[in-house]
Amino acid sequence: MVEENEELIEQWWFKVFAKSVDTPLAQWLCERRLKHCCPKGTYGAECKDCTGGKDEPCSGHGSCDGDGTRGGSGKCKCSFGYAGDVCSVCGERFYEDFEEDGITKTCSECDKSCREGCTDGSPKGCHECKEGWVKSEEDGCIDYDECAEDEASCAADEYCSNTIGSKNCLKCDEACDGCTGRGVDKCKACRVGYEMIENECKDIDECVGGDVCLANGEQCLNQPGKYSCSCKDGYKRKNKKCIKSEPKKAAKKSSSKKSKTKKVKDYTMDNIQFFTALLGFGLVGIFLRDYIIVQSVAMSAFWSYLWWFSCRFDKSLMS
Repeated sequence: MVEENEELIEQWWFKVFAKSVDTPLAQWLCERRLKHCCPKGTYGAECKDCTGGKDEPCSGHGSCDGDGTRGGSGKCKCSFGYAGDVCSVCGERFYEDFEEDGITKTCSECDKSCREGCTDGSPKGCHECKEGWVKSEEDGCIDYDECAEDEASCAADEYCSNTIGSKNCLKCDEACDGCTGRGVDKCKACRVGYEMIENECKDIDECVGGDVCLANGEQCLNQPGKYSCSCKDGYKRKNKKCIKSEPKKAAKKSSSKKSKTKKVKDYTMDNIQFFTALLGFGLVGIFLRDYIIVQSVAMSAFWSYLWWFSCRFDKSLMS
């Protein structure tokens, strides 16, 4: 923007500012030469006065639409608590008050119990009371206890809790069959599974009597307001009955023992077959009367058997 208006800025510096330092650059350039702005308190293409006057637009309690620009409508947008075309009156639920100096007027908010207007900020100043409050000669608008006369408006398993100007319906304790407030000591009666002890509904331990969960392998588990039957350790439920579980470890040991027995039998048969072959080799050597052959065959067979047996033994250890 400076580069675009460099000549105008130089003109202001040498011709305007040099003669009168009271003419700011922004005012001279934006308002008079470029005509993008308006003086404060004015608006629009012709820089008309804002509503309420340019000296104090909107009575000082709002903002003028388009203030200081070449646009806008000039209408007032009132601050909180103020109303009217020029923001000169107090809004709904506000009353005319004075600031600390006792001269300047202001608008202050009415008490929360007031329905509409008021004369001051206390409950006594209300013209009318809001719903949930009632008028009292001494105190003005006071909270109405909806629970005192309208307790039946809550459900059977709820109780009424009064709040300022209203009420809440809250759930009773699970032990209560109807209640007047929070906790087991506020129950009207106790639900099934509970009993009244010292004005409190307490859980009945059905497992103590020993007359439930009597089937074989069952045990009783107490819960708030009820109980359940479960199977003892070592039992499992099948067809609604608790039956004893079969020991899995014993079955594995038995299977392992049978496997070892089978391996021993297999080794025995292999040994019988090998010694039969070894005996055959020896008889052949005797029949031919060649003791060197017999000795060589016997030694070869013996060392081969040792090698074969060691391999079989190692394989059995790994399996």
